[in-house]
Amino acid sequence: MEKTIFTVDDDQAVLVLIQAILESSGISSVGFLNGEEMLDAICNYLPDLILLDIDMPSGMDGFEVCRHLKADKNLKEIPVIFLSAASDVESKVKGFEIGAIDFIQKPVHTGELIARVKTHLVSSQLKNDLKISETKYRSMMESMIDPVYIISFEGVVEYMNPAMIKRNRGNAVGKICHLALYGLDQRCEWCVFDKVKDSKSVETNFVSPRDNRRYQVANMPIQQDAGRVSKMAIMRDVTDYWNALEEKKKAENQLHQARKMESVGQLAAGIAHEINTPIQYVRDNLSFLETAFADLILVAKFSRKVLDIIKSGHASEEMLEKLETA
Repeated sequence: MEKTIFTVDDDQAVLVLIQAILESSGISSVGFLNGEEMLDAICNYLPDLILLDIDMPSGMDGFEVCRHLKADKNLKEIPVIFLSAASDVESKVKGFEIGAIDFIQKPVHTGELIARVKTHLVSSQLKNDLKISETKYRSMMESMIDPVYIISFEGVVEYMNPAMIKRNRGNAVGKICHLALYGLDQRCEWCVFDKVKDSKSVETNFVSPRDNRRYQVANMPIQQDAGRVSKMAIMRDVTDYWNALEEKKKAENQLHQARKMESVGQLAAGIAHEINTPIQYVRDNLSFLETAFADLILVAKFSRKVLDIIKSGHASEEMLEKLETA
């Protein structure tokens, strides 16, 4: 999908230059000479990123424009990169405190601009995808009938879905698991966290001392940063299964189906990993080639222009010096 960037700069020449650089890399750019015009336009169309000049004497400066953006819940997630000839640390710190993600100094270097913009576009897309994914899977967890909870590496409750909160008669997030969930002063006898920390999925059956009912629990590892592992547990009350022989066959079928679904999920995750790895490799290399050849394309275009001028007999020393510089 084509990305669109809003560029705001009160210098027409700089604005045209930046737009030309972006569009030469396949990035659509819409230019504005002041922040007020951009804020009006953004009500009708949301860009993927904003390049914002700081010093704009004729109206709102870049800092003020950025504050307006970050104060709006519909606009605050749009990444903002400040452009400025100023190199003082105070301006940069102020920009980051307001909410900018980067700071590019003028005069703009073509390669740097393209590299930074593309990096932040990719980062922004990944964040958006992650947010959508988190929303999707949280919704799935919230709608599950079975109680679900997540325990941190240290044994603290990190999450409980509504079904778990109802079973526990209260939200225990932030509390020690064995005490908050089962009223025990020490680690549960049926605890399998050591196996889960080794990235193993484990099923357990136990009778909860809190309500004296039997539960079947699927314990699965969740990989966190720095190799740390949390445990997600999906509980199922199987008391009636154990107490009623006539329901045995039905319960066994349900268990078999649950295992099939777990196998399908693991298979799908494996296939997705095998597909994503080569795609990521190709995309990274294409991005590198695109960035690497950007300057060469500009030089080639300029050379073509100079050649046309030489053919027409109007070549000048100044034009040749500019070519040599390029």
